[in-house]
Amino acid sequence: DGLNFGSGGYAGHSLAVSQRDTNTAWIMVGAWGSVFPLSCSSIAERCSQGTMSTPSGAVLFGHSVAMDGETVVVGASGMNIQPGFDTIFDTNVNNQGAAYVFTPQTAGDPSVWV
Repeated sequence: DGLNFGSGGYAGHSLAVSQRDTNTAWIMVGAWGSVFPLSCSSIAERCSQGTMSTPSGAVLFGHSVAMDGETVVVGASGMNIQPGFDTIFDTNVNNQGAAYVFTPQTAGDPSVWV
């Protein structure tokens, strides 16, 4: 079974790894526009791939990825702040960025991240 990193490009631009237990690790593969969650076992020497939906309007989602346990933070460095949301400036601020936090829909299950 091959892993599918889509056609968006830059898969592996960012990576995060977190050990689940003695034989298994989470690996998050970031790409520009996507993050691909993997659960890898050293015993089976294979990975299963889950899904993580890109939030609407997220620009360069997956540009950075960090992980602690089952919590993943995904950066979208191209997000823009709209007027009225910034207390200092009253104009658009381009490429301010955003961070999104995900956990598995079911603890320990790598198939769906929300």
